[in-house]
Amino acid sequence: MLRAAQRIAEDEGCLALITGESLGQVASQTIQAIACTDAVVSIPVFRPLIGSDKAEIVKTARKIDTFDISIEPYEDCCTIFTPKHPRTKPNLEMVERGEGAIDGEGLLKEALENVNHMDVYKFMLDNYRRDWGGGVPAPFWEYALVSSWMDKSYLHRCRIWKDGERIVGFCFHENPPSDVYFSLREGYEELAPEMVEYAEKHMAIKGELKLVIFGGQTGFIKAAEAAGFARCGGHEDLLYDYGRPLDYKLPQGFTFTEIGGVDPAKACECCWKGFDHEKEEGPWNGEYEYVYDLICAPHATPEYAIAVMNERGEYVCYAGMWWVPEHGLAYMEPLCTVPEYRHKGLAAAALSELYRRMKPLGATHMTGGGNPFYAKIGYGKGIEWTFWRK
Repeated sequence: MLRAAQRIAEDEGCLALITGESLGQVASQTIQAIACTDAVVSIPVFRPLIGSDKAEIVKTARKIDTFDISIEPYEDCCTIFTPKHPRTKPNLEMVERGEGAIDGEGLLKEALENVNHMDVYKFMLDNYRRDWGGGVPAPFWEYALVSSWMDKSYLHRCRIWKDGERIVGFCFHENPPSDVYFSLREGYEELAPEMVEYAEKHMAIKGELKLVIFGGQTGFIKAAEAAGFARCGGHEDLLYDYGRPLDYKLPQGFTFTEIGGVDPAKACECCWKGFDHEKEEGPWNGEYEYVYDLICAPHATPEYAIAVMNERGEYVCYAGMWWVPEHGLAYMEPLCTVPEYRHKGLAAAALSELYRRMKPLGATHMTGGGNPFYAKIGYGKGIEWTFWRK
């Protein structure tokens, strides 16, 4: 981990590392263990908590508002890989021999390549336009990347184009992996034909390839046509402009969860039923650990998600929210209602509650979808999706 941290620090121009270790608190934080750890880096490692005990650390965490985050259940490397009997006095020579049995450099390279996600996210933030002319908004990519439904076995085919150290283009898949998307920085439109060519040569899965190009991406539409692709379909995802109030009332007998009060397990069960998995695959099995990948994503804002509860406290409608303050974008994903509670106005009321909660934060617009429901409750002109095949 320190090797990876030093590589990142060097890339970012940082001169030192900072950790939260406290001497003797766990096996990896004895003097001998710390000496072994420090042996792999050549820059200083600062440990401001090194002399603090558990109570002092908890007090500090509460003071700087990190305690609640620190106690959230999450399976990090410590909980997954800790042996039953860890060594408290490791020997550096033995550690180095053990490392020789694995492809440490290969694993390190793979981990560092995944850091690209943060650069891609920033690139997508820079690129955002309301017509998605520069490509999808940043939460679209991150939501897919941390979701269990996305096939990640083809991520190595995604490609980044750079001008110096700055990302200017990105070609990637979502779900299914044969659906390919493009993001391109303004001023680099000449790359569109090259990116379409790359997608055709390298992104097809078992002979299947569909280009997903948004109406505002005129350069890619021209490039696709020139490469022999033909439009094979499309739809429009509507947007809600927060310049107009959205005020559908919650029917009697139902209540909203409080801000930050959504229960992950209940939300998973609601989504399982709300997306008709129960009818197709059987009852929910109680598994919800995967949801922590979502709520712990770097830019996730699960505190703004809401659920509608019936009189028994069961979640019967759920609306997720990825707040992007840089653009006033309330990126709503997902939205679902349990089958027996549909057509009662719950989804419209949930979106109205999101409007009331997000507008004071500076939200100017909210995403929706192509279902006629959105137009019915007041959503307006949105994003044109076009599909292209050969």
